Amino acid sequence: MNTENNNLKPYEPINFTYYDPANSFFKSSGNDKARYTVYFCNNKNGCQAYARKKCVMLGGLFGEHCPYGRKSTTSGPTRRAKSYYGFLSSAKEKYSEVSYRLKDLRFPAKIGDKVYIPLPHLKNYVNPIAQIQGEHFISADAFTADFVIMLADYKPRALFGNEVIRSYQAEEVPKFLSQIKKYFPELYGEVIEKRPDIDKRTQNINYIDKLARVKTLLPGVVKLSTNSLEWNGEVLTAKGKDISFFGLEDEKVVIYPNDHTYVKIADNETVTDDTEFRDE
Repeated sequence: MNTENNNLKPYEPINFTYYDPANSFFKSSGNDKARYTVYFCNNKNGCQAYARKKCVMLGGLFGEHCPYGRKSTTSGPTRRAKSYYGFLSSAKEKYSEVSYRLKDLRFPAKIGDKVYIPLPHLKNYVNPIAQIQGEHFISADAFTADFVIMLADYKPRALFGNEVIRSYQAEEVPKFLSQIKKYFPELYGEVIEKRPDIDKRTQNINYIDKLARVKTLLPGVVKLSTNSLEWNGEVLTAKGKDISFFGLEDEKVVIYPNDHTYVKIADNETVTDDTEFRDE
């Protein structure tokens, strides 16, 4: 919780989730209690994550700490109690405007006077980065080109054996740099002006099977589930036998996507700097 800035607005609900044992995908017992969680924020207008319908508090198994947010979980009765359904229905009605509105944050974002950095191992026990606050935050003033370069060169080490965690450089850094290029273009320009070699690390990222908004892809082959379709920039086409269970064979099927149609990437060449991914 941030208590230093007296100009912050009061906390207001921004997201609501609930657990209903009666409708759980996993097997539950009669003793399982219904519960709901409300996420509150006092700086949503100063948050790049919220502007893209994301929230750092929804990330990970238990969520991340946010200096401008808090959350409250309320447990209710078990399925055996008469008040069981009333407990959830009243909560759903009260928070209907913010119900499941936000998704977890997976890209760097300025949140008030901090910047969230979605990289692992920054606060490891062997060679942690001193500027990191908590697990993934840094002061916005310290989020400079030199700091991004340091993250690009950083080689975190494992607690046992002191070995370099190779997945950081091989997988995490290229993705992070591509996100800086997309969400902080001016900063990225400063980075490659100082270190032109860094730009090469964003060129060979593998996007196969990632979900992307089809209208932000170049024409080419894409996938729905495991089936391939052709995207020409306006419509998706396929043979009936490839995507239908209704006895179609070689009939041509045409799908007119809307602005919210997502497909799996089947060819990295269809991805551009403007491609929008579902998890970002």
